Amino acid sequence: MCEVAGETDTAKIDGHADCSNCGPGAKIDWENTQRVLEHMGAHILFDTKLNRTEERCGLCLRPAALCPIYVTKGRGTLGRYTVDFTKSTCPNLVRFNYKNASESSEKCPCSNVPIICSLCSPGSPAVWTYNLEAHFRGRHRLTSRAHFPVPVEQSKSEKDGMKRVWQTRFKSRKFYNTKK
Repeated sequence: MCEVAGETDTAKIDGHADCSNCGPGAKIDWENTQRVLEHMGAHILFDTKLNRTEERCGLCLRPAALCPIYVTKGRGTLGRYTVDFTKSTCPNLVRFNYKNASESSEKCPCSNVPIICSLCSPGSPAVWTYNLEAHFRGRHRLTSRAHFPVPVEQSKSEKDGMKRVWQTRFKSRKFYNTKK
């Protein structure tokens, strides 16, 4: 779980905080929510200390059951998905552009967003995309990927990009203060 000032004893300095899983060498830029999603997503995909059979929150890495995130769809056929901030309860809940966060690119390889599981009952908490395999196997007892209602595998470019995020998490990035 990443710790933010006021919630734990780790201070947030200039929008940056240490990751409690990585230690003080890994700073997370809480002003850039895509970087938060990337860092947490890299943990879910590559952190051998995490139990891969357990669903994790994509914002704090606590067990997903402790951090229910709900997603709503906007009105109309073209309505966009968004996180329901009135029902979601993660202590690290941050606003992010759902559409942008759900698309992997070379600069932003992470596409880990909460989605609605078609097999769960209506009104159930969302499932983070990087947790889909654990969700289908654990919650719905599906043993074969062939029986999963949606693909759970990331593209090669996304896997490679997220591997780079994981491998460089201790390298200091240049943080630019865009607020004057």
